[in-house]
Amino acid sequence: PWSSAGAVLDRVHLLLLGSSMAEAAEAAAAARARRNQRTFQVLFASALFNACTVCSTLTVRPELVARVLGNDPALIGKTTANWLAAGSALQLLVAPTLGKMSDAFGRKPVLLLGAIVSLALRIAAMLRPTYWPLALEKIVPQGINYYSQWAVANAAIADLTETTEELASTFGTFMSYLGIGTLLSPLVSAQVITMTGNPVHAYTTCAVWNALLILTYVTSFTETLPKEKRREFLGSLGLPFSAFSALGILRTASAS
Repeated sequence: PWSSAGAVLDRVHLLLLGSSMAEAAEAAAAARARRNQRTFQVLFASALFNACTVCSTLTVRPELVARVLGNDPALIGKTTANWLAAGSALQLLVAPTLGKMSDAFGRKPVLLLGAIVSLALRIAAMLRPTYWPLALEKIVPQGINYYSQWAVANAAIADLTETTEELASTFGTFMSYLGIGTLLSPLVSAQVITMTGNPVHAYTTCAVWNALLILTYVTSFTETLPKEKRREFLGSLGLPFSAFSALGILRTASAS
């Protein structure tokens, strides 16, 4: 009798253990799904902000180029076309490298790198709207931030999706937010220019959108590439972050 009772208790224990493990697995899957959805929402917000950074200055760039080069429509058109071509060429050159960097170091560092460099160039164009600041603000962000980040964001989405249908649906939503930013940002810039009377302030709105993009990455984006697949920051990728850290240390030392 005692052995029979023990066997019954063992079976009950196994059933309870199996039930607990199943519940734990379901809870873990639900938590993972919530984290993935939150990351998708962050990527959607980044798509909106990224489009806003690019489209904020579309309507005022010819006016600013005219201030630098004169009111020759042919020269203005040629200059802006050359900048667009240069940005596309830069994208063609660096996009594969950025993709490999994101596979090696993670998605977040590459997204941040492009956004930080773009913000610096946009502030320079805002403060000094002459030929080279305007040219670099158009060419470099187009190559390393806007179009290239589509690919990195797509890779981040692919990290978190299990089926091609889910991937296609999520990336479709991502592109919808890009479209919203494309529609929204010129309207905001036009309102700012109307209030200030200075087309340069389109770059102010552009810089604000860019700062929001960086803030979103820093505070809300969770790395999607598994840790075991990532390498530590080395070489050129680590230099900007090392420089920021060193600057902070020097400031602290000088303050003390």
